[in-house]
Amino acid sequence: MKFSKLIADRYAEEIDLDFSKIQETVTLKSILSRRSIRKFLNKPISKELLTLILAASQSAPSKSNLQQYSILVIQDQNIKNEISDLIGNTKW
Repeated sequence: MKFSKLIADRYAEEIDLDFSKIQETVTLKSILSRRSIRKFLNKPISKELLTLILAASQSAPSKSNLQQYSILVIQDQNIKNEISDLIGNTKW
């Protein structure tokens, strides 16, 4: 996908710039096409995919290279329900 299309999709308007001289890279395309998903399928993912996602998340840039993170994997639905009650019945 071209930069001009990715930018138009992100900002809902065309930007009048000549992107033809800029080398398209996977990194820039990934950043510009990033989006948030808030509607999930009620379908478990494999242990392998979860491991890959967690490794990728720990590889993300961090402020001052502090690499501070905490990851909790909660699979028990009863615990998810208890947490949901504590934070205003947010569906998981």
